[in-house]
Amino acid sequence: MIRRSLLLSMALLTGPASPAFSSSFPVGLRVLRDGSASTTAWTGADKELIVSGAFTQTVGWLEFQPDTSARAAQSVRLDLFVRSVTQLGTLSVYAISNPIASMENGVRASDLVVTDKVPLATVTLGAGTSERLISIDLSASKSRLTDGIVLASDDGLYATIAAKESGVPAQLVIVATVPDSAVVGPSGPQGPQ
Repeated sequence: MIRRSLLLSMALLTGPASPAFSSSFPVGLRVLRDGSASTTAWTGADKELIVSGAFTQTVGWLEFQPDTSARAAQSVRLDLFVRSVTQLGTLSVYAISNPIASMENGVRASDLVVTDKVPLATVTLGAGTSERLISIDLSASKSRLTDGIVLASDDGLYATIAAKESGVPAQLVIVATVPDSAVVGPSGPQGPQ
């Protein structure tokens, strides 16, 4: 993990390199805290995040390892494992605009202030997306991902998404270009001549 972080840092410092002399290098940022919240209930210890666009809206939220490299990355995507879709609809992804100060089990819907009313991305979830890993491209909004993400719906969607307490937690995948000169293994003894 330290080597990957070092390589990513080197890539971001040296800037983009020629594709002939570089490699794309993905780094997954793990979820630090996550949970579900509505106006009447909230939790941060369940194995699933609930996203509901029904009468009482419930949102899922994710806070990742602190990392500023997303801003300079080549691409950024959010990988989520959708456990179930009970009611078909649209999943919307929003950036959180302020750090979450509450403890994980105490994050209320009112603590989740989003940057814009326009989602960073949307994806339609249907019957075929249950028990599947989905990837959502957030590259166009990578500079706004520093404080976390809210998963919401306003069209009746009811879905459960694997939380960090499950076997397949969400992750934010940052892809940077790493110069091949930075991808060098440890030196060893010289071979026979």
